[in-house]
Amino acid sequence: MQRAFQLCVLVSVAAALLALQVGGPARCAPGCHAGSCVNGSCVCHHGWVGERCQHCQGRFKLSGPSGWLSDGPTNYKYKTKCTWLIEGFPQAPLRLRFDHLATECGWDHMYVYDGDSLFAPLVAAFSGLVVPESGGDQTVPEVVTTSGYALLHFFSDAAYNLTGFTVSYSVNSCPNNCSRHGRCSSAGAFCECDDHWGGAACRRPYCRRDCGSPDRGYCDLTGEKLCVCKDGWQGPDCSVAVPSTEAFWWLPSVKTRPSSRSPGRASHQALVHAGLMWVVGGYSFDYANYHMVLNYDLESSTWDVAPATGGPLFRYGHSLALHQDDMYMFGGKLESGPGNVTDELWVFDIPRRAWSRRTPAAPPPYALEGHTAHVVRPAPGKPVMLVFFGYSPVYGFVNGVLEYNIRSNTWRTAPTGGAAVRGGHGHSSAYHHASGAVFVHGGYKALGNGKHGLVDHLYRYHVATGTWLILRESGLARSLHSSALLGGILLVFGGNTHNDTALSNGAKCFSADFLAYDIACDEWSVLPPPDLHADVNRFGHSAVVSNGSMFIFGGFSGLLLNDVLVYTPASCQAFSAPVPCAAAGPGLRCRWLDGACVAWEPTDSDPPPPARFCPRRPDSTDEQCLPFSDCASCTANTRGCQWCEDRKCISVSGNCTVLTLEFAHQHGGALSLPSRPSVLSEHQLSFWKHGARRKGHALTEASDCQRRSEQECLRLTDCRSCSLNANCQWKAPQQQCRWSPGEPCGEGWHHVGEACLRINGSRATFDDARHYCKNLGGNVASLRDDRHVAFVMEEIDKYRARAQSLSPWVGLRKINVSFWGREDGSGFTDGALRWLPGEPSDSGFCAYLLPAPTPGLKANACTVAADGLVCQKDAGSHQGPSSHPCKTPCALRTSCANCTSQATECMWCRSTRRCVDSSAYVVSFPFGQCLEWQTHDCAAQNCSGVRTCAECLERPECGWCGDPADTGSGVCVEGSYRGPLKPADAKAGPRNRNMVLDQGLCRADRGYNWAFLQCPSCQCNGHSGCVNGSVCEHCGNLTAGTQCQNCMAGYYGDPINGGKCSACRCNSHANVCHANTGKCFCSTKGIKGEQCQLCDSENRYLGNPLRGTCYYNLLIDYQFTFSLLQEDDRNYTAINFMATPEQANKNLDMSINASNNFDLNITWSLSSTAGTISGEEMSITARRNIKEHRDSFSCEQFRFKQRRNVTFFIYVSNFSWPVKIQIAFSQQNSIMDLVQFFVTFFSCFLSLLLVAAVVWKVKQTCWASRRREQLLRERQQMASRPFASVAVALEACPDRQAWLQAAPKAIAMEPCWGSRAAVLTVLMFLPRMSCGTPPPGQSGVAIASALADTSSQQRATDFRERGPGLKQRKHSVQHQGTCV
Repeated sequence: MQRAFQLCVLVSVAAALLALQVGGPARCAPGCHAGSCVNGSCVCHHGWVGERCQHCQGRFKLSGPSGWLSDGPTNYKYKTKCTWLIEGFPQAPLRLRFDHLATECGWDHMYVYDGDSLFAPLVAAFSGLVVPESGGDQTVPEVVTTSGYALLHFFSDAAYNLTGFTVSYSVNSCPNNCSRHGRCSSAGAFCECDDHWGGAACRRPYCRRDCGSPDRGYCDLTGEKLCVCKDGWQGPDCSVAVPSTEAFWWLPSVKTRPSSRSPGRASHQALVHAGLMWVVGGYSFDYANYHMVLNYDLESSTWDVAPATGGPLFRYGHSLALHQDDMYMFGGKLESGPGNVTDELWVFDIPRRAWSRRTPAAPPPYALEGHTAHVVRPAPGKPVMLVFFGYSPVYGFVNGVLEYNIRSNTWRTAPTGGAAVRGGHGHSSAYHHASGAVFVHGGYKALGNGKHGLVDHLYRYHVATGTWLILRESGLARSLHSSALLGGILLVFGGNTHNDTALSNGAKCFSADFLAYDIACDEWSVLPPPDLHADVNRFGHSAVVSNGSMFIFGGFSGLLLNDVLVYTPASCQAFSAPVPCAAAGPGLRCRWLDGACVAWEPTDSDPPPPARFCPRRPDSTDEQCLPFSDCASCTANTRGCQWCEDRKCISVSGNCTVLTLEFAHQHGGALSLPSRPSVLSEHQLSFWKHGARRKGHALTEASDCQRRSEQECLRLTDCRSCSLNANCQWKAPQQQCRWSPGEPCGEGWHHVGEACLRINGSRATFDDARHYCKNLGGNVASLRDDRHVAFVMEEIDKYRARAQSLSPWVGLRKINVSFWGREDGSGFTDGALRWLPGEPSDSGFCAYLLPAPTPGLKANACTVAADGLVCQKDAGSHQGPSSHPCKTPCALRTSCANCTSQATECMWCRSTRRCVDSSAYVVSFPFGQCLEWQTHDCAAQNCSGVRTCAECLERPECGWCGDPADTGSGVCVEGSYRGPLKPADAKAGPRNRNMVLDQGLCRADRGYNWAFLQCPSCQCNGHSGCVNGSVCEHCGNLTAGTQCQNCMAGYYGDPINGGKCSACRCNSHANVCHANTGKCFCSTKGIKGEQCQLCDSENRYLGNPLRGTCYYNLLIDYQFTFSLLQEDDRNYTAINFMATPEQANKNLDMSINASNNFDLNITWSLSSTAGTISGEEMSITARRNIKEHRDSFSCEQFRFKQRRNVTFFIYVSNFSWPVKIQIAFSQQNSIMDLVQFFVTFFSCFLSLLLVAAVVWKVKQTCWASRRREQLLRERQQMASRPFASVAVALEACPDRQAWLQAAPKAIAMEPCWGSRAAVLTVLMFLPRMSCGTPPPGQSGVAIASALADTSSQQRATDFRERGPGLKQRKHSVQHQGTCV
């Protein structure tokens, strides 16, 4: 069975492959999302792009009672622009439900308009993560339009692409499907709620648990359907006792007078005065029904409008502070102007309901947005308004505090102490009157090194002393949140918690986080978020405190909100015993006092947190303190840190240790250091590589720190803000603000002449001295100036007075054998300093100054330690406003070209016509005001500047009015689905959004066609009609291309949208020109110019192309090569040459060759200018399709003597690119000079003999040398022969006759290489006397050696070993003899 199934599968696969081979349809794997598969490729439907047609990129129209839309099945692509028009029914509500949305927060937005164009009222701008919380009661956002249309536009930039969105819509449906707590009425789009549920979507429960009736309250069904609680009970269902150990959130039943209805708003400001919450300003989508000032009765939950005559323009991002009966509004971003940030100060008189503007004699230094302000009294009777941080488009993120004196109407920058803090945009602040402290939390800040982002910092500013203290971070960064003080607790709600997308863990743009900071114990805690059956995620809202409760109003969550949330904390009075009183919380700080539990409140006399009654927390670690890079911040925080003299912040439980020199005992003990770390330089001891540690000085109080201004400079991230500080200087290459005080050298340095000098008496090597000076920003001093030498000598005398010696290194080193150079590379010459007698010696490569008896230089080894060193650096100068001008701020650039001229430094927003700093884009458009931004390629800034229908419909605000001829020409104008639009006010500016429909701009009765969703199929730019609907039949008017979008060859111009083409004007030297500019592509090498009107005279081309042509002027007896190989040479098909004989009595020879075939024409004339005058040239030869040619011109035939200006012209043409051409003209004698011949011959012969003799001599020398080497090698080999002992037995009376008959036998044999010869060693008897004894004095025996041939013996041995012993031969080792 299984085999049968496998066989069936194989047959099916084979059949499928056979079908493909014989022409079966190719499939598109894995399929086309929005297209058709044609020949294996996806052909996308209108508005879809991508390999699988999976990305939207265009305009769509949806209709019908319900439906859905999406960006595609995958992540959306970069630079996506998609627009959907949903057409419903007139006056019927159209509901959009965002089932899923995930885009890059703050950058990629989905805009929803209540109408059929971008000029309709904007109702939502979604960004980031918008999904329902699992297990929560948060609902999916719904948007309602009432015009009968809804326009959705999505834009993404080029950074990140996420999963996109899915939106469903329905016409005349009920909100949120009545939240499953009701049913949708058949009569209209409203809900009929179940019992105990209310609200438009039946989301709000009322009278839960029957309000605890009858003991705690009852349900009022006649009015607002709310619980009416009895005395002693509170909460939305009367379930919370008074006082209570529990906190709760609740939604008041807001009442609004018809005339007081106002749309939602964000980045407004609110404060409480006389039981009313006053709301001023704020950002709104629609300013038609906008009111600048509202008030909310906190008791009756009633809104009212505060009408005021005159007053400021609408704004948001401003500050608001209360003083007596006046509200002070400062700064903010003006919405009615071109996005300007203002420095205006307005005062609203609450009783009189009247605005007045304050105009101080000197304006504030910054125009700010995103700041906060509080009115305080640092001294009795002297109220001032303090403005904290903020963002200035001109000066960047502000770190300082502005102070406005209400009495004197003057501004100043408040002097501050304590920690060096960073300011930013969108932080929150709360002022505690009793302790005189302002708490500042979070914000969007510049972090240094070009980085920006959200922070979780918490600072405390003490008003009386003007000092900053760094408190514990919350761990949850955010901006545009709110904060309020309730007792000793700082409550933080909401905000934008999204940081860089690359580092994001899914944080939302709109947060409902609820945090509490315990001021007493310096501790953060996370409180439960509101459980209100409503969407509470938001940023840009406000928070005020009244009667022990916190009121949250408005904000932004993609929609602009106008609801009120109320938080009532637990009460300390509910705790009746000391232990639960002390343990109350989180979000509550109580203490037991006089037999009762009361709320703890900070006072002005409290020490820095944590308080004594707080739980003891572990000591800080060095890792927690190391991020503080300055003394002030290290000692002005609650972590428990100390500042060491080596400029390092460590835990107060640790020990500060510094390095001393290993040879310190030679210099009187430890390394001499200042007693106070305030005068230490940056990394003073970092260059010492070896040494011993000792306990160093440490600081724990910020008041003991100096040079705080240095850190203030480093925290300035903008050139202009840096230039405002007299002690700071902007370093353009590093893009950093550096400390440069009025004293041009700094602490520890001495200003001498044009330089700064610094002397250190420690012993060090030259390399260590160089490291030390470089760490201080200088070099070892060269002492060029007499004043420098005199100063050093004075310092040496001071050291002598203290019984110390000083012979310091100077910046002089030996570069090579005879050259001594300074640190800057310049050579040394005697001047202010001279060498001592006998110097420079060979004892070293570095120089030091020897003071006595006569000052002079002495050489020494660089690795030897000298007594002291001298550092030198250039003297700095204060940077005034004009010393190093800053670049024009982005905010002051008014055009796209100006804005984008500095690479990516600025960004241009076309929809708002504003230029903003790239680092401040998210704070410049926090609510998605910019529909699209650009950093280069500034296209047309309005619809009328666009010339094609395709480009027109890429802009969501534009539509195309096609001409009646239906040839593709037309005009792009602002428009809607129904037709073109025009400004309602003819005098309105370019950013005016109040547009009205005007069908007269594209009248259908005259044949004009309005296109808003899709371009007409015929797009021939007005130069042709179409066949088959979209194919241009015949391009006229000198045009060409599939859409007649180009000019024909030989013509130029812009034929787009009915433009004209003109003939190229090239003076007959080119057949083609640039299609748009008309610049000619000259066909003759050496002719240049826009119209081929000039000769390239810089490269030896002469002539006049207006009357003739240009020639390359050749030199005689030289060969020239012309390589026309580059892409710029592609258009050349000709090149001309000219040559004039230099000698009248010699013939002129000519040769030319090329890598490709060419045509050649040679002429001559009596003048070199003949090429510009017709009729003066006479032809010599003309050839076609050749590769080379040689010719000779007789001096007699052309009479060179009589015709001094005779000139030959060579015309090379019709060659193809690429080509290489070689040409030469030469003049030589016809008869060779015999004297010259013999002189040349014998010179060459003698030279050869000399060379041969030299070679022979070299050869003889080489042979002799080789022979000597050979003899030496033989002797070495003979001397290295192996030695051995042989025992020889000699008979006393031998038989001499037997010896004579026997064959001699060697006592030793040493085989030579190859074993074909050997050195035999034998014993020989010397002649003896008759008795057989040797003569007296002789031994009678001698040792002799002989070279013997052993080849015959070897052959015999080989023969005998054949056979059975053959296998053993591969194991035998032949001895390598030593004889030669």
